[in-house]
Amino acid sequence: MEGSWGEFLPYFISDSSKYEVMDYAQGGRSAWTFIDGTRKETDSNYGDDKYFDKIKEQITAGDYLFVQFGHNDSSASYKDRYVPVGTPDANGKFPYTAPTNAVVGEGTDGTFCWYLQQYVDMAKEAGATPVMVTPVSRMYFNSDGTIYSHHGSNDEYVKATKQVAEDNGIRCIDLYTMSKELYEEAWKVNNDVSEPSRLFGYSEKTHHSKLGGFALAAIMADVIEEDGTYAFSKDIVKPASLTATDAENNIEFIVWSDSRFEGYMIGESGVYEEEIPATYWTPYINELIAELGNAVDTDVLYGDANRDGVITAGDSAMVLQFVLNPSVVDIDETASDVDGKPGIAASDSATILQKVLLSTFEMPVEAA
Repeated sequence: MEGSWGEFLPYFISDSSKYEVMDYAQGGRSAWTFIDGTRKETDSNYGDDKYFDKIKEQITAGDYLFVQFGHNDSSASYKDRYVPVGTPDANGKFPYTAPTNAVVGEGTDGTFCWYLQQYVDMAKEAGATPVMVTPVSRMYFNSDGTIYSHHGSNDEYVKATKQVAEDNGIRCIDLYTMSKELYEEAWKVNNDVSEPSRLFGYSEKTHHSKLGGFALAAIMADVIEEDGTYAFSKDIVKPASLTATDAENNIEFIVWSDSRFEGYMIGESGVYEEEIPATYWTPYINELIAELGNAVDTDVLYGDANRDGVITAGDSAMVLQFVLNPSVVDIDETASDVDGKPGIAASDSATILQKVLLSTFEMPVEAA
């Protein structure tokens, strides 16, 4: 069963009532077919897969639109999805050429940059913020353990994605380079594909496993938190309490309630076995998780559970009451989570009380 970073990113964002991640990624789609769909006008279900329109109907001011294409766009042998990148000019700029002949199932003469621009324009018109994301790397290794160019002969589709971001003055997350380096480092463990292949489905070089999708989501979360300028940069947290299974319900990985990650390998039986740990990826992903959720919101008075502007023993008592009966006690959960661990616990109450008794005491959240 495949996995993706969009599937797991919600686990890295703190307040599900405040934020909703809507993953519209669709297999086999290019920047063109995501807009025009794959149904012909004579089909009874024509128009039901025009996902661009579905997003346009829902997107609103304050939203973020992460735009990632390139896999299918660069597949020249598949005319039903291929999008030409065009010939760059003397300055290396790829063209924005509108389609004059786009026929579902047959091809388009519109260029990659033009199609990407439609997503940028749609987001901006709604008052949302577009963010370009370069396509993740496939697991296409040279014999020396380096990844060779595969989004075009010289990764033109990666470059074009960056160009659209630069031309529009918007962010671009270079997930291609980060995932490429991720695979190349994993290759060095055994000088073969044994470790990087764990990030992919069985016999796959393109589609990720659940573990692979989760690893990329952790990388995305780290980028968003480190950037610091997204509205939710300070709401990135360590994930907790997650079990991912394959199509046969075999456990691929677990994230325990304390945010500890455990990944598993495929055994001789051909299925994931909890008795066979992923000895490379488990510590690697745990290191990624350890770096998350450490941003301090300078607008928050940590310890002020009741939002009255001061830290008192009453705040400590409220936090403890919340731990015992969260349904009847209203606290500022961001301000109350001060012990450096995810979630509200009795240790947060004790930490706040220690701050009340000794004003020079530095709470873990303040030291982060």
